[in-house]
Amino acid sequence: MNVAQCILDTILSVQPKEGGMGGEEVSREESALKVVEDLQVRCPRNFVPHEVKEGLNRLGTYLPMTIFLRQEISCLQKVVSVYLY
Repeated sequence: MNVAQCILDTILSVQPKEGGMGGEEVSREESALKVVEDLQVRCPRNFVPHEVKEGLNRLGTYLPMTIFLRQEISCLQKVVSVYLY
């Protein structure tokens, strides 16, 4: 429910505002650009591989959750490095 609400709030936030009370009109493109800039600020930076490896080893190298976490970190790193930098 929270994820769905967040998605709907985001969709509504980029919709053009109609009418006004003397305020500034913001175009759809400007509103979308603000959302993108906000997401870029909140996205993680590139992971430092040796730090990630050390942290995962402390959790237990062959535990199922650690293996899953390692895979997710690897996928997220690819997304972050391709789309943000």
